[in-house]
Amino acid sequence: MAELKADNVNIKVVLQGIRDDLRYLKAGHARNAAVTDAYNLAQDMGLRYVSIMDRAELGSLLDANDTSDLASGDLRSFRRADLIIRAVDGEGQPCYIAAEISFTVNGRDTSRAIRNAGLLNRFTNSPAFPAVAGVHLDERVRSLADSGEVFFYQLEPELLEVE
Repeated sequence: MAELKADNVNIKVVLQGIRDDLRYLKAGHARNAAVTDAYNLAQDMGLRYVSIMDRAELGSLLDANDTSDLASGDLRSFRRADLIIRAVDGEGQPCYIAAEISFTVNGRDTSRAIRNAGLLNRFTNSPAFPAVAGVHLDERVRSLADSGEVFFYQLEPELLEVE
């Protein structure tokens, strides 16, 4: 019995390791799918896609602005934003979309998207809209999407398939 219990513990440890590894793979595929589908994300928000900002551009944006009141963790998180889209609204005015991406979107994703949109607005003096993208939306944050506080872009599972 003791040997079976030990084997059972080992199996549980191995399975947890597999789950942890799959979490990163799922997140990576979700991010790649959202970046690939950035044009459609902007369109669904009623905006016209222009381009994606890379991390160096986000760093330059921070360098050009006073960030002394921001925590270093928030600055690092902003520089590592999942997806920042340059767009224009229906009147041709520049704006931004700050999107956070997860396989299952949760409260942490929505908080980062909202914070990043606020920082983009502050640093660019242009409207910035928070969005989250994922295959699933955690029910605990559905009210934020339903209220329009954050836009939820559902990634179709087919987008995650490897060709």
